[in-house]
Amino acid sequence: MNALLLGMGEPVGDTLPRLAAYAERMEGRIHYVTYTSRGSRLGPQVFGGRVHVHPTRSRSHLHYFRDAAAIVRGEARRFTPDVVYAQDPFGTALVGLWVRRRYGTPLVIGNHSNFLENPGWVGERPLYFRLLHRVAEFVLPRADAWRVVNPVQRDVYVERLGIPRARVTVLGTPTDVRRFAEPQPERAAALREQLGIPADAPVMLWVGRPVPVKRLSVLVEAFGHVAARHPRARLLVVGKRAPDADDVGALQAAAADPRVIWLQDGVPHAELPAYYQLSTVYTHTSVYEGLSKVMLEAAAAGLPIVTTAVPGQEIVRDGETGFVTPVDDPRALAERVSSLFDDPETALRMGGNGQRRVLETFDRDRGIDAFIQMLRRAARPDRGD
Repeated sequence: MNALLLGMGEPVGDTLPRLAAYAERMEGRIHYVTYTSRGSRLGPQVFGGRVHVHPTRSRSHLHYFRDAAAIVRGEARRFTPDVVYAQDPFGTALVGLWVRRRYGTPLVIGNHSNFLENPGWVGERPLYFRLLHRVAEFVLPRADAWRVVNPVQRDVYVERLGIPRARVTVLGTPTDVRRFAEPQPERAAALREQLGIPADAPVMLWVGRPVPVKRLSVLVEAFGHVAARHPRARLLVVGKRAPDADDVGALQAAAADPRVIWLQDGVPHAELPAYYQLSTVYTHTSVYEGLSKVMLEAAAAGLPIVTTAVPGQEIVRDGETGFVTPVDDPRALAERVSSLFDDPETALRMGGNGQRRVLETFDRDRGIDAFIQMLRRAARPDRGD
């Protein structure tokens, strides 16, 4: 089986290895057409022998449809996909719908967050995101199958849009959680020394993309309360600043404190396990999420997690694998983090509980198989396999 995948950004982290795993499991090829800016250094390439990467190098997001369609037309002479997968229910879905109508290729539309019926998301850019919401309402009912990452969005699809529940797959991004569980004590100790973190200093860790929905201002304020009780504590932020990031002012100001360590260039994904393992508690401050990949990684590394009560949050079990606190409540977040700093035995127990649950529930190979099965069902609905 061959697949056309439509994306909206340069491949980061383990994206290309994951696509290569999909293609190998399908015993076919994947052509990955993804939005990049005109100044992007990413060029056309073949990864792993089976994944053909086609960056659009678009002048703007508004030019994505034209540029992606041109690439698809050019490749159509050499490549016939059995199914097309659009990464989101907006720009990529519009291109996917065009492919479906022009070539008759079955369309699967993905949704990697909580976009629909989400006031928090719409409130970020009201006019633009309301327009995108209308786009989603138009394209979603016209697909052949759907993928979401939590039951909240599935229920919106079913109840709001009348989409058949049986055709909606709830599936997070397959993550190699076992790699994060492999102990790296020497590497973690070396990183502590390199970062200037004393061996006995408790560490709050945050990993991600510094954008408004992540509420870095809440993270910084919470650390201020934690540091008042635990002066030797450190806040470690691993997050490459994105060109459109505009919620980093509080973090920039806080970084003047030597106890706040911000790795603004990020770190290679392959090196992340040691950063989790040098830490004490993972903190998550988002207003909404799909299924947080970084929380999966943190739990796999054995960290207790203190997170916000975002809709669809299924990783942390309150009081068992960490704590769930109200959204935008830095004092509540700080209280829970401080309680884990005060009680290392409880932190260790919760981290162990979370690690076991993640390793049992979020197996990468099963996730890859489920994704391929979803594509096969869409490509050959008459078979029902």
